[in-house]
Amino acid sequence: MARLQLLGGLLAAYLWGAPAGAVSRIEADHPPPSHGLIGGYLAVVDAEDLLDAAEPAAALDLLESANLAGSAGRRAAMLEGRALIELGRHLEGRDTLRPLLQGELKAAGTRGTPWDADPAEVRWWLAEGAVRRGHPELAIPLWRKLWTHSPLHPRSSQAAMRLAEVGFTPDDPAVDGSLSLIETRIDTLERAHADVEALALRDILPPGHALLEPDQVAAATFAAKDYARATELYRTLPSPSPATRTRLALALSRTGDYPAAAEVYRALALDHAGSPAADTASFKVAFLSYDGGDFEAAIPLFEAHIATYGAGKHGLEARWFLAWAHWMLGQIDTSDAILADLAPRVGGGSLAPVVGYWRAQAAALRDEDADAAYRRVLETWPTSGAAWFAAARLRTSWPALPPLHPPTLPTVLDTPAWHRGQALIEAGLSGWAREELTPLVAKVRSKGRDAQLVLASALVDAGAYRAARSLARSWCPAQARGGLDPLVAKACYP
Repeated sequence: MARLQLLGGLLAAYLWGAPAGAVSRIEADHPPPSHGLIGGYLAVVDAEDLLDAAEPAAALDLLESANLAGSAGRRAAMLEGRALIELGRHLEGRDTLRPLLQGELKAAGTRGTPWDADPAEVRWWLAEGAVRRGHPELAIPLWRKLWTHSPLHPRSSQAAMRLAEVGFTPDDPAVDGSLSLIETRIDTLERAHADVEALALRDILPPGHALLEPDQVAAATFAAKDYARATELYRTLPSPSPATRTRLALALSRTGDYPAAAEVYRALALDHAGSPAADTASFKVAFLSYDGGDFEAAIPLFEAHIATYGAGKHGLEARWFLAWAHWMLGQIDTSDAILADLAPRVGGGSLAPVVGYWRAQAAALRDEDADAAYRRVLETWPTSGAAWFAAARLRTSWPALPPLHPPTLPTVLDTPAWHRGQALIEAGLSGWAREELTPLVAKVRSKGRDAQLVLASALVDAGAYRAARSLARSWCPAQARGGLDPLVAKACYP
């Protein structure tokens, strides 16, 4: 199992030239030099394999020598507790596992990772230890918590089966004590965006339950993307709010009933004229015609929206789609005039390069020389998608960056944590590499370009892209023009 969990990291390591099979016990007799730096980490990985191979004694021997802190230490403790329970040392296993369920790992919805203790596994083995030492009654609250707090984990269904074996069916609201469990599981599922599963549980609640308030059920049904049912539910709500009416219109449009959705939006725009909800509704009426391919009908609707709400939330969008409605009808000059009016309004936003590109396209369709306009897009917004298309029109290409040869390792980074981090990256154990390298960020903040960019490069290798970009920001050019230093390119544009 551990090997499967780490497959993604190992593949990445392979692609970047890491030693093949870097975490395999097969290499124990001839380990790469870096293995001595991360022996504790590799012991955790190998111990998990040994446990899955029904060798708990050998796993425990490895874990007792790991001596790790942080997330790796918690995972080692989780595996050690399991090994102790499998060896019949149930109380020792219990005492090893219990301290792990604190802080975030104790909270509902916390998911395990290959790099840390998995709260579902911790609860499962605590329950297993209780059963094996002859106290199954102590396992029941653990199985219940597993079912409510880790509903998407494979152990959750196993816990439900164990509860059923002792006469308690957690998803049967008629069983005493199950309602509170169902409520907690629904909340956990919804926070995990598992809305379909959460709605299925809502549907089994008894009539009159607080979670069956019509507006709540309608919202839950919409979130579960059952738009036909959501439409029916929203239509039955008394005195619906503007937000509810907007949801009704969205649900109708997502079932394909554009005319009915437009009718709801029109009524909303009239009933709440001047409000943000009316602004959105007015825009949506026009957009539904556009999205349905009726560009002639969309044009006056977008114009009416701009006349009333042109300075509002959807003003730029309305002008953009108005231009496109004319474009789709072959009215290129009119479309270009609207884009020309739109260009200064979008400023430096993400729409700016796209407007620039399509103005160049309009010039090309008029048989004008559009190369200057394409070059402007390419030079002004070189990292945008529009620049890629402009480059294709100009038949522009770029040579590959030269190989990355980072500077000599800065003294501030020549630490055990740095070298462990590098070895973990080579082994594909990126989660633990991030934990070793991230504390070094504070040490290089005032140490200049090389130290910051070298650490940022390593953070990229460990998958900590945001931390890398934040650290390298001072050295990132505003525009990624040609000739960029490979180290800067890697840190700034991973």
